[in-house]
Amino acid sequence: MNRSRVFLSLTVVVFTLQVSRFAWAQGSLTPPGPPAPTMKTLDQVEPRAPITNATAVTISAPGSYYLTTNITVGSGNAITITANNVTLDLNGFSVISTNPSATGYGILLSGSRANITILNGHIVGRVTQSGGLYSGSGFDTGIGDAGAPRNVRVTGVTVSGCQSSGIYVEATGTIVESCTVDTVSYVGIYAQTVSDSSALNCGAIGVDALTAHNCTGTAIGAGTGLYATFIANNCYGSSTGNGEGIHAGIAANCYGVSSASGTGINAEKLASNCYGQSSFGKGLLTLCANNCYGTGGSDPGGGGIFANTVVGSYGVGGNYGVNAFAVSSTYASSAARTGMVATVAENCVANSGGSTGIKAFIANGCEADGFPATHKYNSP
Repeated sequence: MNRSRVFLSLTVVVFTLQVSRFAWAQGSLTPPGPPAPTMKTLDQVEPRAPITNATAVTISAPGSYYLTTNITVGSGNAITITANNVTLDLNGFSVISTNPSATGYGILLSGSRANITILNGHIVGRVTQSGGLYSGSGFDTGIGDAGAPRNVRVTGVTVSGCQSSGIYVEATGTIVESCTVDTVSYVGIYAQTVSDSSALNCGAIGVDALTAHNCTGTAIGAGTGLYATFIANNCYGSSTGNGEGIHAGIAANCYGVSSASGTGINAEKLASNCYGQSSFGKGLLTLCANNCYGTGGSDPGGGGIFANTVVGSYGVGGNYGVNAFAVSSTYASSAARTGMVATVAENCVANSGGSTGIKAFIANGCEADGFPATHKYNSP
Protein backbone atom coordinates (compact mmCIF):
# COMPACT_ATOMS: atom_id res chain seq x y z
CA MET A 1 0.00 0.00 0.00
CA ASN A 2 1.25 3.48 -0.84
CA ARG A 3 2.55 5.06 2.41
CA SER A 4 1.89 8.61 1.16
CA ARG A 5 -1.77 7.85 0.62
CA VAL A 6 -2.08 6.34 4.12
CA PHE A 7 -0.44 9.41 5.74
CA LEU A 8 -2.70 11.78 3.78
CA SER A 9 -5.81 9.84 4.81
CA LEU A 10 -4.83 9.94 8.50
CA THR A 11 -4.20 13.71 8.29
CA VAL A 12 -7.65 14.30 6.81
CA VAL A 13 -9.29 12.23 9.56
CA VAL A 14 -7.47 14.11 12.36
CA PHE A 15 -8.33 17.54 10.87
CA THR A 16 -11.96 16.51 10.51
CA LEU A 17 -12.11 15.43 14.16
CA GLN A 18 -10.55 18.74 15.31
CA VAL A 19 -13.06 20.80 13.32
CA SER A 20 -15.91 18.68 14.63
CA ARG A 21 -14.71 19.17 18.23
CA PHE A 22 -14.73 23.01 17.89
CA ALA A 23 -18.07 22.92 16.12
CA TRP A 24 -19.63 20.96 18.98
CA ALA A 25 -18.33 23.63 21.52
CA GLN A 26 -20.10 26.55 19.83
CA GLY A 27 -23.17 28.11 21.44
CA SER A 28 -26.16 29.79 19.87
CA LEU A 29 -25.38 32.36 17.21
CA THR A 30 -28.60 34.27 17.99
CA PRO A 31 -27.80 37.72 19.58
CA PRO A 32 -28.94 37.91 23.25
CA GLY A 33 -30.49 41.38 22.78
CA PRO A 34 -29.43 45.05 23.01
CA PRO A 35 -26.60 45.89 25.46
CA ALA A 36 -27.66 47.01 28.92
CA PRO A 37 -25.95 49.79 30.96
CA THR A 38 -23.28 48.52 33.31
CA MET A 39 -22.17 51.80 34.98
CA LYS A 40 -23.83 53.47 37.95
CA THR A 41 -25.65 56.74 37.46
CA LEU A 42 -24.46 59.94 39.18
CA ASP A 43 -27.39 59.70 41.60
CA GLN A 44 -26.23 56.21 42.56
CA VAL A 45 -22.61 57.32 43.04
CA GLU A 46 -23.47 60.54 44.86
CA PRO A 47 -27.14 61.00 45.66
CA ARG A 48 -27.91 64.71 45.36
CA ALA A 49 -31.04 66.80 45.65
CA PRO A 50 -31.66 69.66 43.23
CA ILE A 51 -32.65 73.11 44.49
CA THR A 52 -34.97 74.55 41.89
CA ASN A 53 -36.21 77.58 43.83
CA ALA A 54 -35.28 80.94 42.38
CA THR A 55 -35.97 82.65 45.72
CA ALA A 56 -35.01 82.11 49.39
CA VAL A 57 -34.21 78.52 50.44
CA THR A 58 -33.77 76.73 53.78
CA ILE A 59 -31.81 73.47 53.95
CA SER A 60 -33.09 71.63 57.01
CA ALA A 61 -31.95 68.03 56.40
CA PRO A 62 -28.50 66.45 55.97
CA GLY A 63 -27.50 65.64 52.42
CA SER A 64 -25.93 66.85 49.21
CA TYR A 65 -27.66 69.65 47.33
CA TYR A 66 -27.04 71.56 44.11
CA LEU A 67 -28.54 74.64 42.49
CA THR A 68 -30.25 74.43 39.11
CA THR A 69 -30.77 78.18 38.75
CA ASN A 70 -29.75 81.55 40.16
CA ILE A 71 -31.33 82.59 43.45
CA THR A 72 -32.39 86.23 43.84
CA VAL A 73 -33.87 87.80 46.96
CA GLY A 74 -35.14 91.31 47.65
CA SER A 75 -34.46 91.14 51.40
CA GLY A 76 -33.18 88.83 54.11
CA ASN A 77 -31.12 85.67 53.64
CA ALA A 78 -30.93 83.81 50.36
CA ILE A 79 -29.89 80.34 51.64
CA THR A 80 -30.12 79.26 55.27
CA ILE A 81 -28.58 75.98 56.44
CA THR A 82 -30.10 74.63 59.66
CA ALA A 83 -28.80 71.02 59.45
CA ASN A 84 -25.46 69.32 59.97
CA ASN A 85 -23.63 67.22 57.35
CA VAL A 86 -24.59 69.31 54.35
CA THR A 87 -22.79 69.76 51.01
CA LEU A 88 -24.04 72.65 48.91
CA ASP A 89 -22.84 72.89 45.31
CA LEU A 90 -23.78 76.24 43.82
CA ASN A 91 -23.08 74.56 40.50
CA GLY A 92 -21.74 77.72 38.88
CA PHE A 93 -24.89 79.73 39.63
CA SER A 94 -25.18 83.06 41.49
CA VAL A 95 -26.86 84.03 44.74
CA ILE A 96 -28.03 87.64 44.39
CA SER A 97 -29.61 90.29 46.61
CA THR A 98 -31.32 93.46 45.45
CA ASN A 99 -32.06 94.70 48.98
CA PRO A 100 -31.52 98.49 48.96
CA SER A 101 -30.29 98.47 52.60
CA ALA A 102 -27.68 95.70 52.14
CA THR A 103 -28.72 93.31 54.92
CA GLY A 104 -28.93 89.56 55.32
CA TYR A 105 -26.63 86.73 54.26
CA GLY A 106 -26.02 85.11 50.94
CA ILE A 107 -25.55 81.82 52.83
CA LEU A 108 -26.17 81.63 56.57
CA LEU A 109 -25.05 78.76 58.81
CA SER A 110 -27.71 79.01 61.48
CA GLY A 111 -26.79 77.69 64.92
CA SER A 112 -23.88 75.40 65.81
CA ARG A 113 -23.63 73.62 62.48
CA ALA A 114 -21.04 70.89 61.79
CA ASN A 115 -19.55 69.30 58.66
CA ILE A 116 -20.60 71.83 56.04
CA THR A 117 -19.15 72.17 52.53
CA ILE A 118 -20.00 75.04 50.18
CA LEU A 119 -18.49 75.20 46.72
CA ASN A 120 -18.47 76.41 43.14
CA GLY A 121 -20.52 79.56 42.67
CA HIS A 122 -21.00 83.28 43.18
CA ILE A 123 -22.53 85.55 45.80
CA VAL A 124 -23.31 88.94 44.33
CA GLY A 125 -24.13 92.26 45.96
CA ARG A 126 -23.95 95.81 44.69
CA VAL A 127 -22.03 97.60 47.43
CA THR A 128 -19.29 99.87 46.10
CA GLN A 129 -16.44 101.81 47.71
CA SER A 130 -15.49 105.44 47.18
CA GLY A 131 -13.04 107.36 49.34
CA GLY A 132 -13.12 104.62 51.98
CA LEU A 133 -16.93 104.73 52.26
CA TYR A 134 -18.99 101.65 51.36
CA SER A 135 -22.59 101.90 50.21
CA GLY A 136 -25.07 100.21 47.95
CA SER A 137 -27.57 97.38 47.81
CA GLY A 138 -27.22 93.66 48.38
CA PHE A 139 -26.07 91.47 51.27
CA ASP A 140 -24.47 92.41 54.55
CA THR A 141 -22.33 89.23 54.48
CA GLY A 142 -21.68 86.73 51.73
CA ILE A 143 -21.17 83.55 53.80
CA GLY A 144 -21.41 83.74 57.58
CA ASP A 145 -22.52 81.99 60.71
CA ALA A 146 -24.82 82.65 63.63
CA GLY A 147 -23.44 80.25 66.23
CA ALA A 148 -20.28 78.19 66.63
CA PRO A 149 -19.94 75.90 63.60
CA ARG A 150 -17.32 73.16 63.21
CA ASN A 151 -15.59 71.63 60.23
CA VAL A 152 -16.61 74.03 57.50
CA ARG A 153 -15.01 74.12 54.05
CA VAL A 154 -15.63 76.76 51.39
CA THR A 155 -14.09 76.13 47.96
CA GLY A 156 -14.22 77.96 44.65
CA VAL A 157 -16.66 80.69 45.69
CA THR A 158 -16.56 84.36 44.69
CA VAL A 159 -18.16 87.09 46.79
CA SER A 160 -18.53 90.72 45.77
CA GLY A 161 -20.11 93.94 47.00
CA CYS A 162 -21.15 93.18 50.60
CA GLN A 163 -21.71 95.80 53.26
CA SER A 164 -19.81 93.95 56.01
CA SER A 165 -17.84 90.75 55.25
CA GLY A 166 -17.27 88.38 52.36
CA ILE A 167 -16.63 84.92 53.90
CA TYR A 168 -16.69 85.09 57.69
CA VAL A 169 -16.96 81.71 59.42
CA GLU A 170 -15.71 81.77 62.98
CA ALA A 171 -15.40 78.03 63.30
CA THR A 172 -13.14 75.24 64.50
CA GLY A 173 -11.60 73.47 61.52
CA THR A 174 -12.58 76.04 58.91
CA ILE A 175 -10.89 75.89 55.52
CA VAL A 176 -11.32 78.45 52.75
CA GLU A 177 -9.56 77.63 49.49
CA SER A 178 -9.52 79.03 45.96
CA CYS A 179 -11.99 81.80 46.81
CA THR A 180 -12.15 85.47 45.84
CA VAL A 181 -13.74 88.39 47.68
CA ASP A 182 -13.95 91.93 46.34
CA THR A 183 -15.22 95.13 47.99
CA VAL A 184 -16.46 94.61 51.53
CA SER A 185 -16.30 97.18 54.33
CA TYR A 186 -15.04 94.86 57.10
CA VAL A 187 -13.20 91.52 56.63
CA GLY A 188 -12.79 89.87 53.26
CA ILE A 189 -12.06 86.27 54.34
CA TYR A 190 -12.00 85.04 57.95
CA ALA A 191 -11.18 81.38 58.66
CA GLN A 192 -8.65 79.17 60.42
CA THR A 193 -6.85 78.17 57.22
CA VAL A 194 -6.98 80.16 53.99
CA SER A 195 -5.14 79.08 50.85
CA ASP A 196 -4.94 80.13 47.19
CA SER A 197 -7.44 82.93 47.82
CA SER A 198 -7.68 86.70 47.54
CA ALA A 199 -9.64 89.45 49.27
CA LEU A 200 -9.43 92.90 47.70
CA ASN A 201 -10.62 96.41 48.62
CA CYS A 202 -11.54 95.55 52.20
CA GLY A 203 -12.21 98.14 54.88
CA ALA A 204 -10.59 96.43 57.88
CA ILE A 205 -8.68 93.25 56.94
CA GLY A 206 -8.35 91.51 53.60
CA VAL A 207 -7.48 87.97 54.75
CA ASP A 208 -7.66 87.08 58.47
CA ALA A 209 -6.51 83.54 59.34
CA LEU A 210 -4.42 81.41 61.65
CA THR A 211 -2.49 80.18 58.60
CA ALA A 212 -2.48 81.77 55.15
CA HIS A 213 -0.81 80.21 52.09
CA ASN A 214 -0.63 81.66 48.58
CA CYS A 215 -3.03 84.47 49.46
CA THR A 216 -3.51 88.13 48.56
CA GLY A 217 -5.19 90.69 50.77
CA THR A 218 -5.62 94.42 50.24
CA ALA A 219 -7.14 96.96 52.61
CA ILE A 220 -8.33 100.52 52.28
CA GLY A 221 -7.01 103.28 54.57
CA ALA A 222 -5.80 102.08 57.96
CA GLY A 223 -6.81 98.47 57.40
CA THR A 224 -4.45 95.47 57.26
CA GLY A 225 -3.98 93.67 53.98
CA LEU A 226 -3.32 90.21 55.41
CA TYR A 227 -3.28 89.02 59.04
CA ALA A 228 -2.02 85.53 59.91
CA THR A 229 -1.83 84.71 63.62
CA PHE A 230 0.65 81.87 63.05
CA ILE A 231 2.15 81.69 59.55
CA ALA A 232 1.86 83.60 56.30
CA ASN A 233 3.59 81.79 53.43
CA ASN A 234 3.88 83.04 49.85
CA CYS A 235 1.47 85.88 50.53
CA TYR A 236 0.98 89.47 49.40
CA GLY A 237 -0.66 92.13 51.52
CA SER A 238 -1.09 95.85 51.09
CA SER A 239 -2.69 98.79 52.82
CA THR A 240 -3.45 102.02 51.01
CA GLY A 241 -3.14 104.09 54.19
CA ASN A 242 -1.45 103.83 57.58
CA GLY A 243 -2.27 100.17 58.07
CA GLU A 244 0.06 97.18 57.77
CA GLY A 245 0.55 95.29 54.56
CA ILE A 246 1.09 91.95 56.35
CA HIS A 247 0.96 91.11 60.05
CA ALA A 248 2.00 87.56 60.94
CA GLY A 249 3.62 85.45 63.63
CA ILE A 250 6.01 84.07 61.01
CA ALA A 251 6.24 85.44 57.47
CA ALA A 252 7.99 83.41 54.77
CA ASN A 253 8.35 84.42 51.12
CA CYS A 254 5.96 87.33 51.58
CA TYR A 255 5.63 90.84 50.17
CA GLY A 256 3.94 93.52 52.26
CA VAL A 257 3.29 97.15 51.36
CA SER A 258 2.02 100.14 53.30
CA SER A 259 1.35 103.17 51.16
CA ALA A 260 1.60 105.67 54.03
CA SER A 261 3.26 105.56 57.46
CA GLY A 262 2.25 102.00 58.36
CA THR A 263 4.53 98.93 58.33
CA GLY A 264 5.01 96.88 55.20
CA ILE A 265 5.51 93.56 57.04
CA ASN A 266 5.17 93.08 60.79
CA ALA A 267 6.38 89.54 61.59
CA GLU A 268 6.32 89.05 65.35
CA LYS A 269 8.83 86.17 65.46
CA LEU A 270 10.55 85.64 62.11
CA ALA A 271 10.65 87.03 58.60
CA SER A 272 12.40 84.87 56.02
CA ASN A 273 12.88 85.75 52.35
CA CYS A 274 10.47 88.66 52.68
CA TYR A 275 10.16 92.12 51.19
CA GLY A 276 8.56 94.83 53.30
CA GLN A 277 7.91 98.28 51.89
CA SER A 278 6.51 101.43 53.46
CA SER A 279 6.23 104.87 51.92
CA PHE A 280 6.90 106.70 55.20
CA GLY A 281 7.06 104.14 58.04
CA LYS A 282 8.87 100.83 58.63
CA GLY A 283 9.44 98.51 55.73
CA LEU A 284 10.01 95.39 57.85
CA LEU A 285 9.49 94.96 61.61
CA THR A 286 10.36 91.60 63.16
CA LEU A 287 12.29 89.76 65.84
CA CYS A 288 14.57 87.98 63.36
CA ALA A 289 15.06 88.91 59.71
CA ASN A 290 16.75 86.38 57.44
CA ASN A 291 17.45 87.11 53.77
CA CYS A 292 15.01 90.00 53.73
CA TYR A 293 14.68 93.33 51.97
CA GLY A 294 13.10 96.31 53.68
CA THR A 295 12.51 99.81 52.40
CA GLY A 296 11.03 102.53 54.57
CA GLY A 297 10.36 106.24 54.73
CA SER A 298 11.64 109.23 56.62
CA ASP A 299 8.99 109.49 59.35
CA PRO A 300 10.39 109.48 62.90
CA GLY A 301 10.88 105.81 63.74
CA GLY A 302 10.65 104.86 60.07
CA GLY A 303 13.20 103.02 58.00
CA GLY A 304 14.03 99.84 56.11
CA ILE A 305 14.44 97.01 58.66
CA PHE A 306 13.82 97.05 62.42
CA ALA A 307 14.67 93.79 64.21
CA ASN A 308 16.53 92.14 67.06
CA THR A 309 18.67 90.04 64.67
CA VAL A 310 19.30 90.67 60.99
CA VAL A 311 21.19 88.23 58.74
CA GLY A 312 21.93 88.44 55.02
CA SER A 313 19.50 91.28 54.41
CA TYR A 314 19.20 94.67 52.72
CA GLY A 315 17.65 97.71 54.40
CA VAL A 316 17.06 101.10 52.82
CA GLY A 317 15.25 104.02 54.43
CA GLY A 318 14.83 107.74 54.49
CA ASN A 319 15.42 107.44 58.23
CA TYR A 320 17.38 104.29 59.21
CA GLY A 321 18.39 101.63 56.73
CA VAL A 322 18.72 98.94 59.43
CA ASN A 323 18.09 99.31 63.16
CA ALA A 324 18.84 96.13 65.14
CA PHE A 325 20.70 94.59 68.07
CA ALA A 326 22.89 92.20 66.05
CA VAL A 327 23.50 92.48 62.32
CA SER A 328 25.62 90.30 60.05
CA SER A 329 26.28 90.11 56.31
CA THR A 330 23.86 92.95 55.67
CA TYR A 331 23.78 96.12 53.60
CA ALA A 332 22.08 99.27 54.91
CA SER A 333 21.55 102.70 53.45
CA SER A 334 19.84 105.91 54.52
CA ALA A 335 19.21 108.92 52.37
CA ALA A 336 19.43 111.44 55.23
CA ARG A 337 20.21 109.79 58.55
CA THR A 338 22.17 106.79 59.85
CA GLY A 339 22.60 103.85 57.51
CA MET A 340 22.87 101.19 60.24
CA VAL A 341 22.33 101.28 64.00
CA ALA A 342 23.37 98.15 65.92
CA THR A 343 25.01 96.92 69.09
CA VAL A 344 27.08 94.39 67.15
CA ALA A 345 27.69 94.54 63.41
CA GLU A 346 29.74 91.94 61.54
CA ASN A 347 30.68 91.89 57.88
CA CYS A 348 28.28 94.68 57.01
CA VAL A 349 28.27 97.64 54.64
CA ALA A 350 26.35 100.82 55.40
CA ASN A 351 26.08 104.22 53.80
CA SER A 352 24.34 107.48 54.54
CA GLY A 353 23.60 110.37 52.29
CA GLY A 354 23.63 112.94 55.08
CA SER A 355 24.77 111.45 58.40
CA THR A 356 26.67 108.41 59.71
CA GLY A 357 27.14 105.11 57.91
CA ILE A 358 27.29 102.81 60.96
CA LYS A 359 26.55 103.51 64.61
CA ALA A 360 27.59 100.40 66.51
CA PHE A 361 29.20 99.44 69.80
CA ILE A 362 31.22 96.74 68.04
CA ALA A 363 31.76 96.64 64.28
CA ASN A 364 33.89 93.78 62.90
CA GLY A 365 34.78 93.46 59.25
CA CYS A 366 32.43 96.30 58.32
CA GLU A 367 32.60 99.19 55.92
CA ALA A 368 30.83 102.50 56.44
CA ASP A 369 30.65 105.24 53.86
CA GLY A 370 33.68 103.67 52.19
CA PHE A 371 35.85 103.50 55.35
CA PRO A 372 36.60 100.31 57.31
CA ALA A 373 34.90 100.01 60.70
CA THR A 374 36.64 97.25 62.65
CA HIS A 375 36.07 98.46 66.18
CA LYS A 376 33.80 100.74 68.16
CA TYR A 377 32.57 103.20 65.59
CA ASN A 378 30.55 106.34 66.36
CA SER A 379 28.63 104.77 69.21
CA PRO A 380 25.03 106.00 69.33
